[in-house]
Amino acid sequence: MTKAGIFGVLAVGCNVFLYDARWGMFVFSIGLVTMFVGALLAVCSVDLKRTLACSSMSQIGFILLGTGMQGILGEENALAVRGTLLHMVNHSLIKLALFLIAGVVVMNVHKLNLNEIRGFGRKKPFLKACFLAGALGISGIPLWNGYISKTLLHESIVEGIAHAGELSGFLRMSEWIFLVSGGMTLAYMTKLFVAVFVEENQDAAEQERFDGMKRYLSPVSAAAIGVSAAALPLLGFLPHLTSDAVADLGQGFMHLEGAVHTVAYFHAANLKGGLISIAIGILLYLALRKLTMGAGTARDAGQKAVSVYRDRWPGWLDLENLLYRPALLSVLPFVARVVCRVLDSLAEWVILLLRKTVFADRSIPHELPEGTEFTHLLGAALDRLRILKRKLLKQPAPEREVSFEHKLAVQREKILETNMIIQRSLSFGLLLFYVGLVFTLIYLLYLGNL
Repeated sequence: MTKAGIFGVLAVGCNVFLYDARWGMFVFSIGLVTMFVGALLAVCSVDLKRTLACSSMSQIGFILLGTGMQGILGEENALAVRGTLLHMVNHSLIKLALFLIAGVVVMNVHKLNLNEIRGFGRKKPFLKACFLAGALGISGIPLWNGYISKTLLHESIVEGIAHAGELSGFLRMSEWIFLVSGGMTLAYMTKLFVAVFVEENQDAAEQERFDGMKRYLSPVSAAAIGVSAAALPLLGFLPHLTSDAVADLGQGFMHLEGAVHTVAYFHAANLKGGLISIAIGILLYLALRKLTMGAGTARDAGQKAVSVYRDRWPGWLDLENLLYRPALLSVLPFVARVVCRVLDSLAEWVILLLRKTVFADRSIPHELPEGTEFTHLLGAALDRLRILKRKLLKQPAPEREVSFEHKLAVQREKILETNMIIQRSLSFGLLLFYVGLVFTLIYLLYLGNL
Protein backbone atom coordinates (compact mmCIF):
# COMPACT_ATOMS: atom_id res chain seq x y z
CA MET A 1 0.00 0.00 0.00
CA THR A 2 2.89 2.37 0.72
CA LYS A 3 4.17 1.70 -2.80
CA ALA A 4 0.83 2.75 -4.27
CA GLY A 5 1.55 6.36 -3.28
CA ILE A 6 5.11 6.11 -4.56
CA PHE A 7 3.79 4.77 -7.86
CA GLY A 8 1.62 7.88 -8.17
CA VAL A 9 4.61 10.15 -7.52
CA LEU A 10 6.65 8.22 -10.10
CA ALA A 11 3.84 8.37 -12.66
CA VAL A 12 3.67 12.16 -12.33
CA GLY A 13 7.43 12.64 -12.22
CA CYS A 14 8.21 10.36 -15.15
CA ASN A 15 5.49 11.72 -17.44
CA VAL A 16 4.49 15.25 -16.44
CA PHE A 17 7.79 16.44 -14.92
CA LEU A 18 10.26 14.27 -16.80
CA TYR A 19 13.83 15.62 -16.35
CA ASP A 20 12.45 18.62 -14.43
CA ALA A 21 15.15 19.64 -11.92
CA ARG A 22 12.80 21.79 -9.82
CA TRP A 23 10.32 18.98 -9.42
CA GLY A 24 13.19 16.62 -8.63
CA MET A 25 14.52 18.99 -5.98
CA PHE A 26 11.07 19.26 -4.40
CA VAL A 27 10.60 15.48 -4.16
CA PHE A 28 14.23 14.99 -3.09
CA SER A 29 13.82 17.43 -0.19
CA ILE A 30 10.65 15.71 1.03
CA GLY A 31 12.38 12.33 0.78
CA LEU A 32 15.41 13.60 2.69
CA VAL A 33 13.30 14.78 5.64
CA THR A 34 11.10 11.66 5.60
CA MET A 35 14.14 9.37 5.48
CA PHE A 36 15.86 10.99 8.45
CA VAL A 37 12.83 11.65 10.68
CA GLY A 38 11.44 8.15 10.15
CA ALA A 39 14.76 6.59 11.16
CA LEU A 40 14.99 8.89 14.20
CA LEU A 41 11.49 7.91 15.37
CA ALA A 42 12.32 4.23 14.91
CA VAL A 43 15.51 4.59 16.97
CA CYS A 44 13.57 6.09 19.89
CA SER A 45 10.59 3.70 19.78
CA VAL A 46 10.27 0.73 22.15
CA ASP A 47 7.24 -0.74 20.37
CA LEU A 48 7.90 -3.50 17.82
CA LYS A 49 5.13 -2.57 15.41
CA ARG A 50 5.72 1.18 15.72
CA THR A 51 9.44 0.74 15.09
CA LEU A 52 8.77 -1.21 11.90
CA ALA A 53 6.15 1.36 10.84
CA CYS A 54 8.57 4.25 11.37
CA SER A 55 11.15 2.20 9.49
CA SER A 56 8.77 1.98 6.54
CA MET A 57 8.39 5.75 6.69
CA SER A 58 12.19 6.11 6.52
CA GLN A 59 12.54 3.66 3.63
CA ILE A 60 9.84 5.51 1.70
CA GLY A 61 12.08 8.54 2.17
CA PHE A 62 14.95 6.63 0.52
CA ILE A 63 12.68 5.86 -2.44
CA LEU A 64 11.46 9.47 -2.72
CA LEU A 65 15.08 10.59 -2.62
CA GLY A 66 15.84 8.38 -5.62
CA THR A 67 12.73 9.68 -7.39
CA GLY A 68 13.93 13.25 -6.88
CA MET A 69 17.42 12.40 -8.15
CA GLN A 70 15.85 11.29 -11.42
CA GLY A 71 14.72 14.86 -12.06
CA ILE A 72 17.94 16.44 -10.79
CA LEU A 73 20.17 14.27 -12.99
CA GLY A 74 17.99 14.68 -16.08
CA GLU A 75 18.80 12.28 -18.90
CA GLU A 76 21.81 10.90 -16.97
CA ASN A 77 19.61 9.38 -14.27
CA ALA A 78 20.18 5.66 -14.86
CA LEU A 79 21.51 5.01 -11.34
CA ALA A 80 18.58 6.84 -9.73
CA VAL A 81 16.01 5.05 -11.92
CA ARG A 82 17.34 1.59 -11.18
CA GLY A 83 17.96 2.31 -7.50
CA THR A 84 14.44 3.66 -7.00
CA LEU A 85 12.72 0.63 -8.51
CA LEU A 86 15.03 -1.84 -6.77
CA HIS A 87 14.51 -0.27 -3.36
CA MET A 88 10.75 -0.38 -3.86
CA VAL A 89 10.99 -4.12 -4.55
CA ASN A 90 13.55 -4.76 -1.81
CA HIS A 91 11.63 -2.87 0.84
CA SER A 92 8.44 -4.74 -0.02
CA LEU A 93 10.17 -8.12 0.31
CA ILE A 94 12.01 -7.16 3.50
CA LYS A 95 8.97 -5.74 5.27
CA LEU A 96 6.90 -8.72 4.17
CA ALA A 97 9.20 -10.98 6.19
CA LEU A 98 9.61 -8.59 9.13
CA PHE A 99 5.91 -7.82 9.59
CA LEU A 100 5.01 -11.51 9.32
CA ILE A 101 7.50 -12.24 12.10
CA ALA A 102 6.05 -9.37 14.14
CA GLY A 103 2.64 -10.95 13.62
CA VAL A 104 3.95 -14.25 15.00
CA VAL A 105 5.18 -12.44 18.12
CA VAL A 106 1.88 -10.63 18.62
CA MET A 107 -0.25 -13.74 18.07
CA ASN A 108 1.72 -15.64 20.70
CA VAL A 109 2.39 -12.92 23.28
CA HIS A 110 -0.36 -10.38 22.48
CA LYS A 111 2.06 -7.58 23.33
CA LEU A 112 4.31 -5.22 21.39
CA ASN A 113 6.47 -3.47 23.98
CA LEU A 114 10.09 -4.61 23.73
CA ASN A 115 10.33 -5.10 27.49
CA GLU A 116 7.37 -7.49 27.43
CA ILE A 117 8.36 -9.50 24.32
CA ARG A 118 12.03 -9.52 25.28
CA GLY A 119 13.61 -12.93 24.75
CA PHE A 120 10.68 -14.37 22.80
CA GLY A 121 12.87 -15.74 19.99
CA ARG A 122 15.98 -16.86 21.92
CA LYS A 123 15.29 -20.54 21.27
CA LYS A 124 13.52 -20.18 17.93
CA PRO A 125 16.34 -20.54 15.34
CA PHE A 126 14.09 -20.43 12.27
CA LEU A 127 12.40 -17.21 13.32
CA LYS A 128 15.75 -15.74 14.38
CA ALA A 129 17.37 -16.52 11.01
CA CYS A 130 14.48 -15.04 9.03
CA PHE A 131 14.40 -11.85 11.11
CA LEU A 132 18.17 -11.54 10.80
CA ALA A 133 17.84 -11.83 7.01
CA GLY A 134 15.35 -8.95 6.98
CA ALA A 135 17.45 -6.87 9.36
CA LEU A 136 20.62 -7.34 7.28
CA GLY A 137 18.72 -6.53 4.10
CA ILE A 138 17.11 -3.32 5.29
CA SER A 139 20.34 -2.18 6.99
CA GLY A 140 22.22 -2.28 3.70
CA ILE A 141 24.76 -4.95 4.69
CA PRO A 142 26.85 -6.12 1.68
CA LEU A 143 25.71 -9.37 0.04
CA TRP A 144 22.08 -8.60 0.94
CA ASN A 145 19.45 -7.06 -1.28
CA GLY A 146 19.12 -3.72 0.51
CA TYR A 147 22.82 -3.02 -0.07
CA ILE A 148 22.34 -3.20 -3.85
CA SER A 149 19.53 -0.66 -4.07
CA LYS A 150 21.06 1.66 -1.47
CA THR A 151 24.37 1.57 -3.33
CA LEU A 152 22.63 2.69 -6.53
CA LEU A 153 20.83 5.49 -4.68
CA HIS A 154 24.03 6.61 -2.96
CA GLU A 155 26.01 6.59 -6.20
CA SER A 156 23.27 8.66 -7.87
CA ILE A 157 23.82 11.32 -5.18
CA VAL A 158 27.59 11.13 -5.75
CA GLU A 159 26.99 11.57 -9.48
CA GLY A 160 24.75 14.55 -8.73
CA ILE A 161 27.50 16.15 -6.61
CA ALA A 162 29.85 15.91 -9.59
CA HIS A 163 27.43 17.29 -12.21
CA ALA A 164 24.76 19.34 -10.40
CA GLY A 165 26.76 22.59 -10.24
CA GLU A 166 25.24 24.95 -7.67
CA LEU A 167 23.39 22.08 -6.00
CA SER A 168 26.61 20.23 -5.22
CA GLY A 169 26.91 21.65 -1.71
CA PHE A 170 23.35 20.69 -0.81
CA LEU A 171 23.80 17.22 -2.28
CA ARG A 172 27.05 16.73 -0.37
CA MET A 173 25.22 17.48 2.87
CA SER A 174 22.40 15.21 1.76
CA GLU A 175 24.89 12.39 1.18
CA TRP A 176 25.87 12.48 4.85
CA ILE A 177 22.22 12.54 5.92
CA PHE A 178 21.75 9.50 3.67
CA LEU A 179 24.67 7.68 5.34
CA VAL A 180 23.56 8.64 8.86
CA SER A 181 19.98 7.50 8.12
CA GLY A 182 21.36 4.18 6.91
CA GLY A 183 23.36 3.96 10.11
CA MET A 184 20.25 4.61 12.19
CA THR A 185 18.52 1.82 10.26
CA LEU A 186 21.23 -0.59 11.40
CA ALA A 187 20.97 0.77 14.96
CA TYR A 188 17.21 0.27 15.41
CA MET A 189 17.19 -3.11 13.65
CA THR A 190 20.02 -4.25 15.93
CA LYS A 191 17.96 -3.04 18.90
CA LEU A 192 14.98 -5.13 17.78
CA PHE A 193 17.07 -8.22 17.07
CA VAL A 194 18.93 -8.08 20.39
CA ALA A 195 15.74 -7.44 22.38
CA VAL A 196 13.63 -10.19 20.83
CA PHE A 197 16.21 -12.86 19.94
CA VAL A 198 19.25 -12.39 22.21
CA GLU A 199 18.36 -10.93 25.62
CA GLU A 200 16.34 -12.68 28.32
CA ASN A 201 13.00 -11.44 29.57
CA GLN A 202 13.02 -9.65 32.92
CA ASP A 203 10.38 -12.11 34.10
CA ALA A 204 12.02 -15.54 34.52
CA ALA A 205 8.67 -17.34 34.35
CA GLU A 206 7.75 -15.56 31.12
CA GLN A 207 11.12 -16.43 29.61
CA GLU A 208 10.58 -20.06 30.52
CA ARG A 209 7.20 -19.95 28.81
CA PHE A 210 8.78 -18.42 25.68
CA ASP A 211 11.48 -21.08 25.58
CA GLY A 212 8.94 -23.86 26.00
CA MET A 213 6.81 -22.89 23.02
CA LYS A 214 6.87 -25.69 20.47
CA ARG A 215 4.03 -24.89 18.06
CA TYR A 216 4.32 -21.12 17.92
CA LEU A 217 4.10 -21.11 14.12
CA SER A 218 1.88 -22.96 11.64
CA PRO A 219 3.45 -24.69 8.61
CA VAL A 220 1.77 -22.27 6.20
CA SER A 221 3.06 -19.25 8.13
CA ALA A 222 6.53 -20.78 8.29
CA ALA A 223 6.53 -21.30 4.53
CA ALA A 224 5.45 -17.70 3.87
CA ILE A 225 8.13 -16.30 6.17
CA GLY A 226 10.82 -18.65 4.88
CA VAL A 227 10.19 -17.91 1.21
CA SER A 228 10.14 -14.15 1.85
CA ALA A 229 13.39 -14.27 3.81
CA ALA A 230 15.13 -16.58 1.31
CA ALA A 231 14.61 -14.06 -1.49
CA LEU A 232 16.63 -11.39 0.33
CA PRO A 233 20.14 -12.90 0.10
CA LEU A 234 19.38 -14.23 -3.37
CA LEU A 235 19.00 -10.67 -4.66
CA GLY A 236 22.15 -9.60 -2.84
CA PHE A 237 24.57 -12.48 -3.48
CA LEU A 238 23.92 -12.56 -7.24
CA PRO A 239 22.99 -8.97 -8.08
CA HIS A 240 23.90 -9.12 -11.78
CA LEU A 241 21.67 -12.14 -12.34
CA THR A 242 18.77 -11.12 -10.11
CA SER A 243 18.67 -7.47 -9.01
CA ASP A 244 19.81 -6.08 -12.36
CA ALA A 245 17.13 -8.12 -14.12
CA VAL A 246 14.48 -6.67 -11.80
CA ALA A 247 15.81 -3.14 -12.35
CA ASP A 248 15.54 -3.60 -16.13
CA LEU A 249 11.77 -4.00 -15.82
CA GLY A 250 11.20 -0.39 -14.79
CA GLN A 251 13.33 1.40 -17.38
CA GLY A 252 10.53 1.75 -19.93
CA PHE A 253 8.05 3.16 -17.43
CA MET A 254 10.61 5.68 -16.19
CA HIS A 255 11.69 6.58 -19.74
CA LEU A 256 15.30 5.51 -19.28
CA GLU A 257 16.80 5.28 -22.73
CA GLY A 258 20.18 4.07 -23.93
CA ALA A 259 22.58 1.47 -22.63
CA VAL A 260 23.19 1.17 -18.90
CA HIS A 261 26.71 0.39 -17.75
CA THR A 262 27.24 -2.47 -15.32
CA VAL A 263 27.78 -1.41 -11.73
CA ALA A 264 30.58 -3.10 -9.78
CA TYR A 265 28.63 -3.37 -6.55
CA PHE A 266 31.47 -4.88 -4.52
CA HIS A 267 34.23 -2.60 -5.78
CA ALA A 268 36.05 -0.71 -3.03
CA ALA A 269 34.64 2.64 -4.18
CA ASN A 270 31.05 1.38 -3.89
CA LEU A 271 31.69 -0.55 -0.69
CA LYS A 272 33.04 2.58 0.94
CA GLY A 273 29.63 4.25 1.34
CA GLY A 274 28.04 1.09 2.75
CA LEU A 275 30.87 0.51 5.20
CA ILE A 276 30.73 4.13 6.41
CA SER A 277 27.00 3.75 7.04
CA ILE A 278 27.60 0.46 8.90
CA ALA A 279 30.27 2.07 11.08
CA ILE A 280 27.90 4.94 11.90
CA GLY A 281 25.20 2.41 12.79
CA ILE A 282 27.45 0.48 15.17
CA LEU A 283 28.54 3.67 16.95
CA LEU A 284 24.94 4.90 17.14
CA TYR A 285 23.72 1.61 18.58
CA LEU A 286 26.37 1.60 21.28
CA ALA A 287 25.70 5.23 22.16
CA LEU A 288 21.91 5.03 21.98
CA ARG A 289 21.78 1.83 23.98
CA LYS A 290 23.08 3.75 26.97
CA LEU A 291 20.64 6.58 26.33
CA THR A 292 17.55 4.45 25.70
CA MET A 293 18.10 1.91 28.48
CA GLY A 294 16.96 2.71 32.01
CA ALA A 295 16.88 1.02 35.40
CA GLY A 296 14.00 -1.30 36.16
CA THR A 297 12.98 -4.16 38.44
CA ALA A 298 12.60 -7.79 37.46
CA ARG A 299 9.17 -9.35 37.90
CA ASP A 300 10.38 -12.59 39.41
CA ALA A 301 10.58 -13.33 43.11
CA GLY A 302 14.12 -11.97 43.42
CA GLN A 303 13.09 -8.44 42.38
CA LYS A 304 16.59 -7.85 41.07
CA ALA A 305 17.51 -4.67 39.23
CA VAL A 306 17.58 -4.93 35.41
CA SER A 307 17.91 -2.63 32.43
CA VAL A 308 14.71 -1.85 30.53
CA TYR A 309 14.02 -0.08 27.27
CA ARG A 310 12.77 3.50 27.59
CA ASP A 311 11.08 5.69 25.01
CA ARG A 312 13.26 8.80 25.04
CA TRP A 313 11.25 10.71 22.46
CA PRO A 314 10.16 14.05 24.04
CA GLY A 315 6.48 14.19 24.89
CA TRP A 316 6.12 17.68 23.42
CA LEU A 317 7.19 16.25 20.04
CA ASP A 318 4.71 13.35 20.08
CA LEU A 319 2.44 14.40 17.23
CA GLU A 320 0.18 11.38 17.74
CA ASN A 321 -0.99 12.58 21.15
CA LEU A 322 -0.56 16.31 20.54
CA LEU A 323 -2.09 16.58 17.08
CA TYR A 324 -3.52 13.46 15.42
CA ARG A 325 -5.59 11.99 18.29
CA PRO A 326 -7.05 15.37 19.43
CA ALA A 327 -7.84 16.22 15.83
CA LEU A 328 -9.56 12.91 15.09
CA LEU A 329 -11.27 12.40 18.46
CA SER A 330 -12.18 15.97 19.48
CA VAL A 331 -11.77 18.64 16.82
CA LEU A 332 -13.28 16.80 13.84
CA PRO A 333 -16.34 15.52 15.79
CA PHE A 334 -16.93 19.05 17.14
CA VAL A 335 -16.70 20.57 13.65
CA ALA A 336 -19.00 17.86 12.29
CA ARG A 337 -21.57 18.58 15.01
CA VAL A 338 -21.49 22.31 14.28
CA VAL A 339 -21.85 21.75 10.53
CA CYS A 340 -24.72 19.29 11.03
CA ARG A 341 -26.49 21.68 13.39
CA VAL A 342 -26.16 24.55 10.93
CA LEU A 343 -27.39 22.39 8.06
CA ASP A 344 -30.29 21.15 10.20
CA SER A 345 -31.34 24.73 10.96
CA LEU A 346 -31.09 25.67 7.29
CA ALA A 347 -33.18 22.64 6.35
CA GLU A 348 -35.89 23.65 8.81
CA TRP A 349 -36.00 27.17 7.36
CA VAL A 350 -36.15 25.79 3.82
CA ILE A 351 -38.98 23.40 4.72
CA LEU A 352 -40.90 26.18 6.45
CA LEU A 353 -40.42 28.47 3.44
CA LEU A 354 -41.65 25.75 1.06
CA ARG A 355 -44.70 25.11 3.24
CA LYS A 356 -45.52 28.79 3.23
CA THR A 357 -45.02 29.22 -0.53
CA VAL A 358 -44.86 26.31 -2.96
CA PHE A 359 -46.80 23.78 -0.91
CA ALA A 360 -49.15 26.23 0.79
CA ASP A 361 -52.87 25.22 0.93
CA ARG A 362 -54.95 28.39 1.25
CA SER A 363 -58.25 26.59 1.92
CA ILE A 364 -57.21 25.00 5.22
CA PRO A 365 -55.32 26.80 8.01
CA HIS A 366 -51.96 25.19 8.77
CA GLU A 367 -52.16 25.75 12.51
CA LEU A 368 -55.43 24.17 13.64
CA PRO A 369 -56.52 24.78 17.25
CA GLU A 370 -57.41 21.09 17.60
CA GLY A 371 -57.66 17.96 15.50
CA THR A 372 -56.25 17.46 12.03
CA GLU A 373 -57.09 18.61 8.55
CA PHE A 374 -59.25 15.51 8.10
CA THR A 375 -61.31 16.12 11.28
CA HIS A 376 -61.53 19.81 10.35
CA LEU A 377 -62.93 19.15 6.86
CA LEU A 378 -65.25 16.33 7.95
CA GLY A 379 -66.53 18.27 10.96
CA ALA A 380 -67.14 21.40 8.88
CA ALA A 381 -69.10 19.35 6.33
CA LEU A 382 -71.25 17.75 9.04
CA ASP A 383 -71.94 21.15 10.63
CA ARG A 384 -73.12 22.51 7.29
CA LEU A 385 -75.35 19.48 6.77
CA ARG A 386 -76.87 20.04 10.21
CA ILE A 387 -77.58 23.71 9.44
CA LEU A 388 -79.10 22.72 6.09
CA LYS A 389 -81.31 20.13 7.81
CA ARG A 390 -82.67 22.73 10.26
CA LYS A 391 -83.49 25.13 7.46
CA LEU A 392 -85.35 22.45 5.53
CA LEU A 393 -87.25 21.22 8.59
CA LYS A 394 -87.59 24.73 10.04
CA GLN A 395 -86.16 23.65 13.37
CA PRO A 396 -84.93 26.21 15.88
CA ALA A 397 -81.20 26.30 16.69
CA PRO A 398 -80.31 25.36 20.31
CA GLU A 399 -78.68 27.95 22.56
CA ARG A 400 -75.51 25.89 23.14
CA GLU A 401 -74.41 23.35 20.60
CA VAL A 402 -71.12 21.48 20.27
CA SER A 403 -69.76 21.43 16.71
CA PHE A 404 -68.96 18.19 14.96
CA GLU A 405 -65.43 19.49 14.34
CA HIS A 406 -64.80 19.61 18.09
CA LYS A 407 -66.45 16.23 18.67
CA LEU A 408 -64.26 14.57 16.02
CA ALA A 409 -61.13 16.19 17.44
CA VAL A 410 -61.96 14.97 20.95
CA GLN A 411 -62.71 11.49 19.65
CA ARG A 412 -59.39 11.45 17.79
CA GLU A 413 -57.52 12.35 21.01
CA LYS A 414 -59.28 9.52 22.84
CA ILE A 415 -58.29 7.04 20.13
CA LEU A 416 -54.66 8.20 20.22
CA GLU A 417 -54.55 7.93 24.00
CA THR A 418 -56.01 4.42 23.88
CA ASN A 419 -53.47 3.35 21.26
CA MET A 420 -50.63 4.77 23.36
CA ILE A 421 -51.78 2.79 26.40
CA ILE A 422 -51.94 -0.38 24.31
CA GLN A 423 -48.49 0.24 22.80
CA ARG A 424 -46.92 0.90 26.18
CA SER A 425 -48.46 -2.21 27.61
CA LEU A 426 -47.22 -4.25 24.64
CA SER A 427 -43.72 -2.77 24.93
CA PHE A 428 -43.61 -3.59 28.62
CA GLY A 429 -44.75 -7.12 27.90
CA LEU A 430 -42.12 -7.56 25.18
CA LEU A 431 -39.44 -6.23 27.55
CA LEU A 432 -40.37 -8.80 30.17
CA PHE A 433 -40.38 -11.51 27.51
CA TYR A 434 -36.90 -10.41 26.37
CA VAL A 435 -35.53 -10.52 29.94
CA GLY A 436 -36.95 -13.98 30.45
CA LEU A 437 -35.53 -15.16 27.11
CA VAL A 438 -32.05 -13.91 28.03
CA PHE A 439 -32.05 -15.77 31.33
CA THR A 440 -33.32 -18.88 29.55
CA LEU A 441 -30.49 -18.73 26.99
CA ILE A 442 -27.92 -18.23 29.75
CA TYR A 443 -29.30 -21.28 31.55
CA LEU A 444 -29.17 -23.37 28.35
CA LEU A 445 -25.56 -22.27 27.70
CA TYR A 446 -24.67 -23.24 31.26
CA LEU A 447 -26.21 -26.70 30.77
CA GLY A 448 -24.34 -27.05 27.46
CA ASN A 449 -20.98 -26.42 29.15
CA LEU A 450 -21.55 -29.05 31.85
